[in-house]
Amino acid sequence: MARAVSKSEYRMPSRSKPRSSRPLRSSEVQSVLAIDIGSSSVRAALCGRDGSPLPGGAVSMAYQPEVHADGGVWIAADKLLRITERCIDQLFSTSAARGAQIAGVGISSFWHSLIALDVAAKPITPCLLWADTRSEAALPELLRMLREHRLSPGQLHQRTGAPLYSSFFPAKITWLRSVEPRLRGHQVRWIAFSDFLMLRWCGEATTSASVASGSGLWNPRLGVWDPAALDLLHLRPTQLPGLWNSPAALRAPLARRWPRLAKTPWYGSWGDGACANVGSGAVGTHRTALTIGTSSAMRRIIPAAYQVRLPRSLFRYVVDNERHVLGGALSEGGNLYRWARETLALPRPPRSGSSGELESQEGPWLDRLLSRRTPGQHGLTLLPFFAGERSPGWRPQRRALISGLTLATTSIDLLHASLEAVTLQLAWLHDDLDQCLRQKSVVATGASEIRAGGAAIAHSAAWRQMLADALNSPIHLMRVAETSLRGAALLAWEKAGGAAISDVPAATRSITRPRSSAVVRFQELARQQRALYEKAAD
Repeated sequence: MARAVSKSEYRMPSRSKPRSSRPLRSSEVQSVLAIDIGSSSVRAALCGRDGSPLPGGAVSMAYQPEVHADGGVWIAADKLLRITERCIDQLFSTSAARGAQIAGVGISSFWHSLIALDVAAKPITPCLLWADTRSEAALPELLRMLREHRLSPGQLHQRTGAPLYSSFFPAKITWLRSVEPRLRGHQVRWIAFSDFLMLRWCGEATTSASVASGSGLWNPRLGVWDPAALDLLHLRPTQLPGLWNSPAALRAPLARRWPRLAKTPWYGSWGDGACANVGSGAVGTHRTALTIGTSSAMRRIIPAAYQVRLPRSLFRYVVDNERHVLGGALSEGGNLYRWARETLALPRPPRSGSSGELESQEGPWLDRLLSRRTPGQHGLTLLPFFAGERSPGWRPQRRALISGLTLATTSIDLLHASLEAVTLQLAWLHDDLDQCLRQKSVVATGASEIRAGGAAIAHSAAWRQMLADALNSPIHLMRVAETSLRGAALLAWEKAGGAAISDVPAATRSITRPRSSAVVRFQELARQQRALYEKAAD
């Protein structure tokens, strides 16, 4: 049984008393610095009050994390730190940076990263990313520990907003301790990558409630590290980062490197999913952010005061003290489209031009083929867990399942069925979001406007049509490509005294509307997929 503790015992230690920022006059500043740390690239931009980068004021640097056959997905923390610093160096070499005043700095960073530090605050482990699945091996031990503490996985989910899964700190810490005994002591500290940035740049490993909420150890309702979760893992609050609750300043070496930022307030970091909602204008229960990049997700921003019981499919993370993020995520998205193009003998466009021209034509040509097909024309029912199941069941051991294969099944059938399968899973999440929020009587069927972003959905009109039909709702494709970067900029502006994030509109590039006949067909396809899902779970 978890011992009784006071709420204050587990509250994050504060760096200093918060200080308020003087509201900005429009003539004083032109930009904020937004930094977006993703799982394959780092971006930095000087952004105006609408969150858009100034002309010539954005740079991007790609990187490749280490991916290993045992499920390891990681990057050395110091390596990613250097990439981020070089990105800022490059930004300050642009002409846009030379003429801009900077009101503040905001950071969007991937959720669920983990680094272990020693007593000298040096990394013991690399930075483990969300896709690192090696901690699946620790889930049986974690279940045993939960039984010992008289906690169920569902209870931990309701307390922390995070399901029991390999992406989160409980599984990762348990696994790391099992393979590296020196990580079992109370002198080890556990932090996310954005906390590591603050340690190196501002002198202290502090975090935000937003980043902490993606750990699986944070209690969004109480606003503290969850006492039961900490007892479960025999963690002390001092082993986790303190809360960043006031603007910070750069350490002297960095202030000399970036003199433009020497006196600029750093407003902290937010989880990339939260920033994507803000950047796409999906703020409030009436707007849903749909993101399909490498993977896919659906999220809504809700008032922090809303207390709802989470279904198994959904998580609850934090934007800030007033706003939380409710949503679900799939491990599949654009990665499934890429797998199909690289693995299957898909039809190719008629030969004309060079090989490079053919390759550039292949994607649009396939999309046109898909657009001509009718829902379910492939005759297949597919569970798309090619990379394991996150939402709706959060079972990492599950894998893809295809029913209905025949000798007549073609490669385009398989691609079509795969994209429809992901679409149906996203429709499942949309239904669960609606049902969850009906507990507060704040949403009606079909009332949520869906704002879509991400490279995979932006490049496929056929996939947008599938989504509109399956969700029975128009899909608003956002004009802005980098929604997380824009979200970090808007949150920084808000902190600096600028407009509230809900007051800054986001432009739409196109709207895809549902077709009534296809809506009915997708309802039948959803029933078929649910039946296969339940049968596979038996």
